[in-house]
Amino acid sequence: EEVDPGSGRVVLGFLHLLGRTLVPSLIGSFRAGHPDAGSHHPDVGAGHPDAGSQHPDVRAGHPDVRFTLVQGSRQDMLSRLRDGELDLVLVAPPPSRDPALSSADLTRQELVVSVPRGHRLATRKRVRLADLAAEDLVTLEHGYGLRQIIDDLFAGAGLEPRIAFESQESETVRGLVAAGFGVSLLPRVGTAVPEVVDIPLSPRLYRTIGLCWLSAGRPAPAVRAFRDHVLGIGQTLAS
Repeated sequence: EEVDPGSGRVVLGFLHLLGRTLVPSLIGSFRAGHPDAGSHHPDVGAGHPDAGSQHPDVRAGHPDVRFTLVQGSRQDMLSRLRDGELDLVLVAPPPSRDPALSSADLTRQELVVSVPRGHRLATRKRVRLADLAAEDLVTLEHGYGLRQIIDDLFAGAGLEPRIAFESQESETVRGLVAAGFGVSLLPRVGTAVPEVVDIPLSPRLYRTIGLCWLSAGRPAPAVRAFRDHVLGIGQTLAS
């Protein structure tokens, strides 16, 4: 089965939030041979037009390829990729200075300020980072890419975030915001939470989602086929 790209197994690691729609869409389009996965879910292409052209590497279906799906933090996913436990990982942001890993940018997600409905900032059309300096912040733990973005953002502005709660999942963070325990910076999602108001940051902030793989070695045919499929979709989104 390691010779035929139409069969075999792909061990795919990804961030928890990407499992809502992005990963199912990529796998579904790969199995069916559809190149337009990015146009069918809200987590891909924030700020990018969806192009309908077909990439030549993503036309053939692969219904017999099996997937093992692994979720975790960015740090954990990249570590397990280096150790050979994973074939491919979807993380944000992709690493840029690791000679052991290769990566390609796929798309961007806008990060928004999430506040409880009724919060003093809930009626704002834009929120500055300085407006959050006195707020209790709900974030992911260290090791998650989103946490690193937030830490770097506050440090770059000369601000000290008031971390009130740390979690391992974005949905838990959103739930704590909805319950009134603080505010957060989270990826914009397609499904609104009634108790949470999402407000764009000024200036707007985005994170890049990328696909990563080991630089050395030759991947199995099924892994290579899925990688080419995802990269083809990334090119479509960027066109």
